[in-house]
Amino acid sequence: MCGILGYIGERKIKEKLKIEALNSIRHRGPDNHQIINFSNNYFLGHTRLSIIDLEDRSNQPFKYKDYYLTYNGEIFNYKSLKNSLIKLGHNFNTNSDTEVIIHSYEEWGSECVKYFNGMWAFCIYDINEKIAFLSRDRFGIKPLKYSYVNNQLYFASETKAILPLLEKKATPNKTKIVNFIKESEGIFSKDTWFNEIKNLEPGTNLIFKDNYIKFEKYFRSFEKSHDRLSNNYLNELDRSIKLRLNSDVPVAFTISSGVDSTSIALIAKKYISNLKCYNAKFNHDESEHKLSSKFCLDNDLSIDFSVNHFSSYDDAKKLIYHLESGHQSTAIFPLFSLYKQISKDGYKVVLEGQGADELMAGYESSNYIYFLLDLIINLKILDFFKIIFSKKDFSLVESLNRYSRLILSDKMRDIIFYFRNGLVFKSKYFFTKRETRKLKSGYNYFINFLNKQYTQTLSSLLHYGDSISMIFSVESRLPFMDINLSNFIRSKSNNNLMGILNGKFTGKLIHKKNMIKYLPDYILNNKKKGFPAPVEQIISSDWANDIFNNLRFTLEYDIINKDFVNKLKNQDLSNIDKNLLYRILLTEVWFIVFFSKNKDE
Repeated sequence: MCGILGYIGERKIKEKLKIEALNSIRHRGPDNHQIINFSNNYFLGHTRLSIIDLEDRSNQPFKYKDYYLTYNGEIFNYKSLKNSLIKLGHNFNTNSDTEVIIHSYEEWGSECVKYFNGMWAFCIYDINEKIAFLSRDRFGIKPLKYSYVNNQLYFASETKAILPLLEKKATPNKTKIVNFIKESEGIFSKDTWFNEIKNLEPGTNLIFKDNYIKFEKYFRSFEKSHDRLSNNYLNELDRSIKLRLNSDVPVAFTISSGVDSTSIALIAKKYISNLKCYNAKFNHDESEHKLSSKFCLDNDLSIDFSVNHFSSYDDAKKLIYHLESGHQSTAIFPLFSLYKQISKDGYKVVLEGQGADELMAGYESSNYIYFLLDLIINLKILDFFKIIFSKKDFSLVESLNRYSRLILSDKMRDIIFYFRNGLVFKSKYFFTKRETRKLKSGYNYFINFLNKQYTQTLSSLLHYGDSISMIFSVESRLPFMDINLSNFIRSKSNNNLMGILNGKFTGKLIHKKNMIKYLPDYILNNKKKGFPAPVEQIISSDWANDIFNNLRFTLEYDIINKDFVNKLKNQDLSNIDKNLLYRILLTEVWFIVFFSKNKDE
């Protein structure tokens, strides 16, 4: 895990600006940093978090023949790829996955990424052909930002590293910001909160040649694996976890009272001793840490907790600085404390359960109606009635409400928003177009919705997972985000994802059925919940009230209606939707961080 930076163009950028840009992402790689300048004004930069092959020989930008590589991430199957490349005549001088990437590119060109199992964002510059090849992993675990202005390409792991290099100051993407305030639209498409800066979308390559860029989409949906798959779910999960345990530094685990993270810890215990787990602790909610403590005690696992207070304005600014946008989830605050503790204890790598819910229909109430509709369409009437009359952890009304919100048009959702909240925005933002990922036609109704979760909901979660872990120079590895495991699961029928287990309707059915022998009932039957972060405590803090009494930037940039701001000043905030207030609060903090001349406001 590292930070990458580069510029491909004809401008001569001052050295101090390059250094400023690279320093802005030093948190991603505190172990080494370097810039390589080329004679044509191009440059590549890198900050290294040393995890595999800790020797200086694996520092980056990495040179091999006429190729230069700056790379962030991990290729977990690099050892098997290295053996294949040796058989093809390649020689290696390091034990790193970095060198495997550059040899793979030499051997297979842009097709090399189809052989990778991992998470990555990289640029390979061919100094002879003057071609820059950029790639981002299939699921978008690792970020890759770019700006293409006047036939010049800027790119980096984070937006903040591009900002000082641009000729003109970046401007806020008001539509994206308004949509976040309205209904928590996340970062899942090419657009960011800055008009001039884009995300390279997951599963995409970018090729820059002769001052022009073109995009190659190498991954659209689940695909045939290059690795041979087993016929056993646990074998695939075990293989994914084992691959992600490969590290030259100690590995820790985040754990909750859910089935995903506890399964990872149990399987990993076969391969490493003295397994260390971390969870967040909340003074207002004891249930979460009691269950995870009991699980660790029962399985001879060590566990530590980070305590969350949600009171620091400095922490809020630091979070937004690294997220580079708002985020709908209050979980960003406990995660901040959690990674801070993990880093303090000396860990650089952590395994987590992210991705299982989106891959295996873990959001039961959201998926329920789509699953039922698919049963009806396929005339599985008996299964339909079994599901209808089964026990559930949610109500039919709750599920129907979620379904109705998802199928409404943009305009209808805007009308409902204003009916509930009044004239929050300027009239020009009464109606705004939302971003959606286009999906293939022909999928069944249920799988089509799951793919939407996988490409939209998950992208937002991965965004904050990477951003917050890297504040503290910690690499987050996600065993459920393994291409072979994903392909295996999606090769199965829908009734392997959702169905009845022990008389109760559940999601992640294939996972729970396979883990039923190993996980205790108090974990298997525990109702799913996220971090119980108290939004009321955040929006009622002294620093939040100070911001609500001003909202200078959302007014200055003509986003929030002045009458609504006056309403905030003169009225008890308890009468206004707390989640709306939370999103407005984060938006104002974002403006303060990135557009205020006085950063100490």
